[in-house]
Amino acid sequence: MAGALVAVGTLAAGALSGGGLLAAVSSLAISVGVSWAASALAPEPDRPSFSQSGRALSFRSEAAPRPLRLGMERVSGPITFARVGNVSETPLFGGDEGRVLHIIIPLAGHPVDAIPRVWFGETELQIEPGGQVAGAFQGNMVVKRYTGAHDQQADPDLLAAFPDLDENFRGRCVPYLYCALRRNQEVFPQGLLNFSAEVKGAVMLDPREPSHAIGSPSTWSWSDNAELAIIHYMRGFPFLNANGEMIRPYGLALPDDRFGDWSEVAAEANICDEPVPLAAGGTEKRYTLNGSVSSESAPRNELPRLMSAMAGRLVHQPRRWVVRAGAARPVSFEWSRADLRGEGLVVQPSRSLGQLATEIQGRYVDGVTYREGTYPIVRAPEFETKIYGPVRRVIDFPYTNSGPRCQRLAKIALLQTQKQKSVRARLSYAQLLTTNGDWGTWDDPLHGFSAQLMNVANVTLGTYASDEVADGVALGLEFEMEESGTDVYAWNAVEEEGLVHVGQVGSLPDPLNVPAPVSLVAEVIEFGDTATVELKAGGSASDLDYEYRFSRKLQGALTFSETATQRSAVRIERGVPPGEHVFRVQAVSRLGRTSPPRDRSLTVGAPALVDQVAGLELVGQGRSELFGGPDAAFNWRRGAVDAPGLNEAGADLFSGDEHFAGYDLRIFAGRYTGREANPIVFRTERLTSEGYTYFLDFNRQDARRARLASPAREITIEVVQRGRWGQETIFSEPAYLTVSNPAPEPVTQLAVRRGHRSAWVKFRTKPDGDLAGVIVRSDVSADFDPALGEGRLDYEGDLTNEVQLDVSVGETRFARVAPFDAFGKNGLNWSSALEVSSQALTMSDFDAAVQAGLAAAEAVGDEYFLRVNAEGQIIGFALIGGETNAATFLVNNFQIAKPGDEPIPVFEVDAVTGVVRLNALFAASITTDDFKAAYADVDELVGGLIRSSDGLMVINFDQKYFEIA
Repeated sequence: MAGALVAVGTLAAGALSGGGLLAAVSSLAISVGVSWAASALAPEPDRPSFSQSGRALSFRSEAAPRPLRLGMERVSGPITFARVGNVSETPLFGGDEGRVLHIIIPLAGHPVDAIPRVWFGETELQIEPGGQVAGAFQGNMVVKRYTGAHDQQADPDLLAAFPDLDENFRGRCVPYLYCALRRNQEVFPQGLLNFSAEVKGAVMLDPREPSHAIGSPSTWSWSDNAELAIIHYMRGFPFLNANGEMIRPYGLALPDDRFGDWSEVAAEANICDEPVPLAAGGTEKRYTLNGSVSSESAPRNELPRLMSAMAGRLVHQPRRWVVRAGAARPVSFEWSRADLRGEGLVVQPSRSLGQLATEIQGRYVDGVTYREGTYPIVRAPEFETKIYGPVRRVIDFPYTNSGPRCQRLAKIALLQTQKQKSVRARLSYAQLLTTNGDWGTWDDPLHGFSAQLMNVANVTLGTYASDEVADGVALGLEFEMEESGTDVYAWNAVEEEGLVHVGQVGSLPDPLNVPAPVSLVAEVIEFGDTATVELKAGGSASDLDYEYRFSRKLQGALTFSETATQRSAVRIERGVPPGEHVFRVQAVSRLGRTSPPRDRSLTVGAPALVDQVAGLELVGQGRSELFGGPDAAFNWRRGAVDAPGLNEAGADLFSGDEHFAGYDLRIFAGRYTGREANPIVFRTERLTSEGYTYFLDFNRQDARRARLASPAREITIEVVQRGRWGQETIFSEPAYLTVSNPAPEPVTQLAVRRGHRSAWVKFRTKPDGDLAGVIVRSDVSADFDPALGEGRLDYEGDLTNEVQLDVSVGETRFARVAPFDAFGKNGLNWSSALEVSSQALTMSDFDAAVQAGLAAAEAVGDEYFLRVNAEGQIIGFALIGGETNAATFLVNNFQIAKPGDEPIPVFEVDAVTGVVRLNALFAASITTDDFKAAYADVDELVGGLIRSSDGLMVINFDQKYFEIA
């Protein structure tokens, strides 16, 4: 079972391992125990137990939770080992007859400093060196004490009595009692009584001691200082395990660097050690801590209990923890309403009656007799007149072993609960160095605070709305402060008599006399058919006030409206009609008493929304309604900021730049004037600047969401001004501007260039800021409509001046061209139909071209020679005629041309291989037989003119190209 005390031998088998509960820190409140004195009077179902079974009674168990011992106390533990042996096997007693009971009682889950005293029942034992008990138990009882050292050895007498045990039965890191009792009816007439022991608990680090090393428990010493004890628990009860390594198996197991430079620990330990005079003479330490903590209890539950011994506060600062003892602190801040940032000031003038008391008493365990009792009652008679008689509350102090010390703690709780006021205020981050537990003053005449001494209970980092920064959001801190006073921690030895005279009773007033709130502010914060009014009540001089009752009536009405009471001093009244109104607030005490009213008159006006932005236009455009690029950029000027609304003095509340908040902007698809039904809203924006760009990507996204095929060419922008009166509200009529981006204008200079089995449509596009390309469609009919998708799509792309069309020989088509832009292909401007046809070539045309070319070759005569290389390329040069080589000669002289048409070469040269071959344009229309017939009568001519040293160059009629014979 985790966290349990088990048999000594079992523990010896393996050393304790350091576990740590560092993760538990995240579950702690940021300031555990900050309000301990006030919360001590509240119901606490999980209070520390005072039952003796948990302190000084032993019980039979092989496994029980490991107790953690702090300070000094009388305790017992579970009987984890109990066996009977013979006297002859036990050298502890004389003789050789009789039976002996051997028992082991672990006392803690960690090493302790010492075990000074042991009791059997209520008889304190006189234990001699070696463990023999003198007196009435002489010769019949042996008690040995082991403090749980990390190198602790097994008891030799126990091993001798039970040979089955070995040297590993040693209980390292576990303090325990080994008790052996000879059976004797006369000596033990009542049988086995309870064993208990006085235990000086854990040794702990004291940063004030120069000899103490932070990482070496062997240099530490015992202490009952409350500060050091709590820090020791938070460190995880560090001690050396069986291997001599320091471990932290319990508590929070916080690393040592989480306590800063330890100077504040030393300072708080000094506060705990301060001597306090006693009525009987002498002094005692201000705060000590003596008691046990269960290893199975969550640290979040144990820490507030431990801090009850010192009226403590647990403070979390960046990357470190501070435990502060209950004591008056110097003033470290002086704040007032001028330090407020944003809104959020909340004043709590009083506590719940259930937290108040006039007298306190409770239980504790005396540190001398180790008996439970009640400490002397602490009374404050002056409080009784304020809450109608005495009210006794119970506060137990399980870790405090002195009656006067308990009285001092009870007085702190009693007086702190009478400090009624608390404040939650949002301040600038400049106060970041102020932390939980710091003391200072708060000045707020509106709520009755005049340099009031306060302590910081909690700090939260957050943001608040601010006009002082660019984005309107600033970093700030929210502080929770509680009323305090040096009298809470003062003490006079005479007060041990139980009577505490507090003079004037703090801030508790007469509950039967509830003054009215000091002020009432009424402000219109929103307009419409009716208005929304914010009411803010100033605090009352009565600290018993905890609710406010708001009501209103029209001027001249006989009665006020009935409104339920509320805790907040701020009320939002909605649906207030135009007219003269009287608003009222009354303070209601916790006893149900009502204060006189505080009234405020206010004229509520219904605004006429007439102001508009001015000069709404497109940026950089010649015409205000057309934009030529893909994006539409707008700008405007701010209109007047003046919405009707008067304060109680009849002055205009809402004019001026300080009430301007920004603009609401909407983009509509198409034309919109504010009256059309069911418009398509593309986009909504909230702006503070006088400009906006509606990007084409926005248009595409918005069109898809609206399930439109393409971006909208025509859009309408709507701009409305917003004002600020506690919250932002639209107060102007909207301004509209409809703009469009037309499709590109039609192409010009439309013409055709014909070729064999193809033609080229030529045109020019006009300049356009977002031109994307052209579309060409054609059909055999001149009256086809490309806007309806009719005709053949010949081209769609970014070519802007010429497009090739496939046209069969003898075929006539009609082509139409349209440019398109980034807004898509709807509503395009199509050109008129252009007639397109290709060149019609016949065999006679081809034959004539070949004859003409051969004639040109014959005219060159023997002065022109051709040479064919191994790859079949013609590489000869002309001696006359200006041609550079035979390939060029063939291409230039063997051509078909008709009047008005582009000439077409009969031959072409492969750009990669250099092979001269028949033009591919003729390959499909002239057959091999035609080709052979055309050359049937020129073999002799070719053979005579085209020769090379490598052989004849002939025409391959089947493959239609020249090659080496």
